[in-house]
Amino acid sequence: MRSILIILFSFWGTFIYAQNETVKPVFQTGHYAKVNQLIIHSNNEEMVTCGDDGKLIVWNIILGLQRNSILANSSGIRTFHFLTDSSIVTLSNNSEIQLWSYPELTAIPTTIHTEFQVKDLAVINDSTLCLVGRWVHLYYIHSQKVKTLDFISKQLFSTVAYHAGRNEIAVAGPIDNYCTTISLEKPFTFQRYLIGNINKVAYSDSNQLMLASIDGSLIRVQLNPLKKNTFTLKDNHNFVTDMDGAKGHIAAASTNGFAVIINAENQQVLTKIGLNGVALTALDYSSDDKWLAIANEKGTICIYETENYKLNRVLKGASASITAIQLYGQYLFVGYSDGIIRQLDLAENKIVSNSIKLDAFEEQQGINYSILSIDTLVNMQLAFTVLKTDRHHDNRSLLRSVKKIKSVWDLEKNELLLQKAIEDVSLRLAVDQRFKKEIPFQIEQYTTGIDHYSKNGTDYQLHADSLNFSKSKYGKTIAYPKKHEAPITGLRFSDNGQLVVSYSRDGSIRFWDDKGNYLAALYLSGQYGFTYWNPDNYYFSSKETLDKIGFIYKNKLYSFEQFDVFYNRPNIVMKNLPFFSEKNVSDFEKAYYKRLEKLGITQSKLKIAEDLPETDISYLGEYSTKSAVAEFKLSFNDSSAQIASYSYSINGIEIKIPIPLTSNSYACNQTIELASGINQIEFFCTNDKGVNSLIKKQIITCERTFEKPELYVVCIGVSEYKDQNKNLKYARKDAEDISELIQANKQFEVVHQKTILDAAFTKNSLTDLDDFLSKAGINDVAVLYFAGHGILDAKLDYYLGTADMNFNDPSEKGLAFNALEELFEEFDCRNKLMLIDACFSGELDKSHVRIDSAATNKEKGNIQFRSSGNALLDGGGEMGIFELSKLTFIDLTTSRGTNILSSASGIEYAIEGEKWQNGLFTHVLKKGLLDKEADLNGDKLIRIMELQVYLRETVSSMSGGAQNPILRKENNKNNFIIW
Repeated sequence: MRSILIILFSFWGTFIYAQNETVKPVFQTGHYAKVNQLIIHSNNEEMVTCGDDGKLIVWNIILGLQRNSILANSSGIRTFHFLTDSSIVTLSNNSEIQLWSYPELTAIPTTIHTEFQVKDLAVINDSTLCLVGRWVHLYYIHSQKVKTLDFISKQLFSTVAYHAGRNEIAVAGPIDNYCTTISLEKPFTFQRYLIGNINKVAYSDSNQLMLASIDGSLIRVQLNPLKKNTFTLKDNHNFVTDMDGAKGHIAAASTNGFAVIINAENQQVLTKIGLNGVALTALDYSSDDKWLAIANEKGTICIYETENYKLNRVLKGASASITAIQLYGQYLFVGYSDGIIRQLDLAENKIVSNSIKLDAFEEQQGINYSILSIDTLVNMQLAFTVLKTDRHHDNRSLLRSVKKIKSVWDLEKNELLLQKAIEDVSLRLAVDQRFKKEIPFQIEQYTTGIDHYSKNGTDYQLHADSLNFSKSKYGKTIAYPKKHEAPITGLRFSDNGQLVVSYSRDGSIRFWDDKGNYLAALYLSGQYGFTYWNPDNYYFSSKETLDKIGFIYKNKLYSFEQFDVFYNRPNIVMKNLPFFSEKNVSDFEKAYYKRLEKLGITQSKLKIAEDLPETDISYLGEYSTKSAVAEFKLSFNDSSAQIASYSYSINGIEIKIPIPLTSNSYACNQTIELASGINQIEFFCTNDKGVNSLIKKQIITCERTFEKPELYVVCIGVSEYKDQNKNLKYARKDAEDISELIQANKQFEVVHQKTILDAAFTKNSLTDLDDFLSKAGINDVAVLYFAGHGILDAKLDYYLGTADMNFNDPSEKGLAFNALEELFEEFDCRNKLMLIDACFSGELDKSHVRIDSAATNKEKGNIQFRSSGNALLDGGGEMGIFELSKLTFIDLTTSRGTNILSSASGIEYAIEGEKWQNGLFTHVLKKGLLDKEADLNGDKLIRIMELQVYLRETVSSMSGGAQNPILRKENNKNNFIIW
């Protein structure tokens, strides 16, 4: 049975009106600048962050998704606090204070006026704030009155903390050489602690005050009786930026790029955590002590479980701030604040990416390269200008130096070259001035601001806040609507002026027509990832960026799978964009209906309903646990139908449980065996009408002590066949090469190998494969590699070519692929991969192909096709549509977790040749693993999804589009490490 992750409406006629009220799509834009503050909400499931980009963001840390985001203040948000569980107060870099609802992030119309500079704030209660700058002020929100305490800084107080149990505040500044606590009981009592240059204060419990100094010292002051303990970080650049305490531990973030976890009792270092040595700027423990969140100056947030401080997830936006674009015909070049530059062929939707790489030293020093401008394109040489910035070691919001560098992108070789530095005295002076005035760095400060454009007699003017723009022609002005989440960096125009392109700090490119109509937004991410959004919230997305999409339904956040079948509509998005052809729109529309056909549903049933069955889960265990199992309490209810079954999946492996009793409700307990590492567990129920509830998801990390996983790998290669006319040159060598290569894999404790070559591979090998691979446990990895002939019989059933195969009747002695697939699906191992380097290895849409017995093209120069006979013809182009559907849409059908990566589509040949001394697919596979070219995100690990993207793009390019690897079957819930 197929599990269809779709929500059914009984009132399609009212849906179009109701959908925007009931479903709100969310795309994860994240922070594109330094994060200044983060606080985990008291519900321990959500977190709020703010940064120098001026954004305020709510995250769901259980799902790892952004829930909401606003531009709170374009000058940047210095800090924020929860005023109540449902409201937030923010302090901007320009001293503006604003209240916001939580989690909606709508502005609360309460005006807070100050006539003095404010560097930090603390919440005393829901109506009183403590504001510090040169003085210490108590601000009463409702009356808007200010009480200034008789206490002044030598320069500026930069930090304040409040403890309700003691009803006191602690204030300090880096020039004052002391921290002072002030009792808020009348009369006010002041107590000074002569410590040093303090830049951060915080209370850890009712009798402990934590102080961080600019020299890397972390001081704990026991207030009654008075006692001090000092811990000094030993690393270079050890300016402490933030600290917090929980579970008898103290976490201190510093500019050396690590958070040090210290045992508060004996001051021993327990561990260090961080991300690539990039300076950390904020951290916070959850109130239940289960999570520690840290953030860095590049806008990345990491969530750690405190059981043993293992990284659970990374939260970041799809792309950095866009700093420059140019439009040359159908080619759009895009430069980003993190040094990435991309070329997008708008008509073909093809992306090429490159970036200026940082070494470990540059990362730690706070050096960054941004694309400042895109200058000229001549003979496939793109000239552009780079801005190299170096942050101050102590105050990471400020810069020490800036340098412009002329650069070139060789598009044919896809190589970047930084050529020469440009002397710019005014730029150096601007850096010095901003440093003295403590103006936080934003890349836009160093770009040439243009607010007026002219194209074909039409004038375009950016508005004062740069969030939207207007056009004027013949005295008539049209205002374009606000769509960007951050100020617009600039505008570009097509040659005929009919397409207007705006780009922004929010990482988005927005398309408009010349009449003022909004057409779509575009986000580019990773090497090849993209997501288009249209005004009606339909999207066209690569699989790589789907994890950035969420939906809010009835005030709850869900991952993209819940609504993907309805909202992932490429043709709807494309039809209003003039650079997509009518054929493209038509093909993607057919691909969408092909998806529905495969799922077994019709367009008329594709509706979203209010009246769905409901699934509730209760998990009382730890999100980071050493237990081998997780226990859940489940309850299912439906007011209008009976509950027929419930299903759960773990890392994409689904199990359906029939419910024997007929009732509107059902409750039970469910025990699930956990695998090592991250376990993504999902539950939903189905009523007797076949309607599913929305999925409830839990992510649990199993920290039980496991040995490193073992790898079970079978390599099969057949070059010599009983029918010698079918012999191949490199298939056996392919298997031997992969067998040898796998020995270099350091990810596994033990590598168990079985190599089957030539005559040894027969139909009876299936039993041997079962005996060998079934030994893999749930934490292990099982891989089967095959190189040889792939054959289709008269019924278009697929067979792997055994050595003694009868090519006229493959079913006689050939190994049926379906039998092999079913065998794989039954293994307990949850990490399963098949790699098939053979012709026709992709899935077929049998109803739209036919055999062409006249086609016998097997050899072309030094290239041989692994063809064994008849060719396939694509009936009416429908097979191409089937392949397009598989490439475009994630597979939502039930799976037992097997990934099958085929070297070619269902109607394509696999190629081998002397120039590779291998099959092309295997040649690229070896290069991708050994040379780490398949590590697309640079984390020094290669996962299944990265490998399949790399193989497809590289093999397709090297074969001139003749061979296109494809996932015959995919499990997107378990992107496990393969290298």
